[in-house]
Amino acid sequence: MTNRSLIILKRTILAGFTGFYRNKTVSLSSISILTTTLVIIGIFFFFRGIFDYTLSEVKNKVDIKIYFKIDATDAEINNIKDKIITLPQIKSISFTSAEDVLSEFQKKHVNDQITLQALEELNSNPFGATLSVIAQNTTDYDIISQSLNSDSSFLGDTSSVIDKINYFQLKDSIDKLNNIIGFINTIGY
Repeated sequence: MTNRSLIILKRTILAGFTGFYRNKTVSLSSISILTTTLVIIGIFFFFRGIFDYTLSEVKNKVDIKIYFKIDATDAEINNIKDKIITLPQIKSISFTSAEDVLSEFQKKHVNDQITLQALEELNSNPFGATLSVIAQNTTDYDIISQSLNSDSSFLGDTSSVIDKINYFQLKDSIDKLNNIIGFINTIGY
């Protein structure tokens, strides 16, 4: 830097401090308003990030289960699974065998000896296999359940091996979740 540039820089900094000192109230007010505004915007984005993360985690935990009858064969279950996966609303499907369902039930009721004794007296597995279906969006569960309904022609004759679909028990909770997501998105915008 040349000598002239240093003099200009020195005068500029000195003029800034002089102006700040002469107008203390206005300068401090401007700084405090800008600081407050930036803090509020930062807090808003922080909480928005927390809400988005929490909602995405909750969305990933929401699923519907398809319970199969005890006599359903692996071929019938795989046939239904292959048909369901073709729906564009499906994000993922996971299969749980009847033996795994029984094992989970026993683990869940390890301290309930009466239930476990009743289960032993059956001498057979009273549970059927299940499919857990996760949708792309929580609003897609209604479309999926209508496709899987026994009145629908989507599954054809294979729907007779389905015992029940738990969507109708979860419908109110899923609708509440969709309302919360819509409300938070509206406030966010």
